[in-house]
Amino acid sequence: GTRVGPISGQDFRTFTLTGNALTLTGPVTGMYFTAWNVDLKLETDVTLRGSDFHGALDLNGHNLTLLGLRTHPPTSIDGTIVGTGTLTIEGGDSIITKPSSFSGTVYVQNTCELDGSMPDANFVLLPEGNGEWGGARFWRVSAERL
Repeated sequence: GTRVGPISGQDFRTFTLTGNALTLTGPVTGMYFTAWNVDLKLETDVTLRGSDFHGALDLNGHNLTLLGLRTHPPTSIDGTIVGTGTLTIEGGDSIITKPSSFSGTVYVQNTCELDGSMPDANFVLLPEGNGEWGGARFWRVSAERL
């Protein structure tokens, strides 16, 4: 995909990113939330603010933090997740919908609905920001999909 980076978003705005696949080569900064409707490949560790992730996510051996909105319906991660690395899902609730070949660790804060299999991933449930374990859980996991 097209190599881009760094990316800076205007604070407190929302936007939708669509088009060709992107390779992220630098940090993504700003206080914004985006619907990411593109395939993404990482060439660096990145934190992405977003409400939805509709393209494939290739971690490519890097760390990806997805920071969802707490006031939004669950953050939708409905592209495949591939490669190795560390995926951290923070903020609001989330849903992973596609089977994925990701091989690494997935850290989950709050509720994560896992509808697609990720047989090579290790899942770790994180406490809330206040250190309590009240919110971290898998909401619906189908045994036949694991």
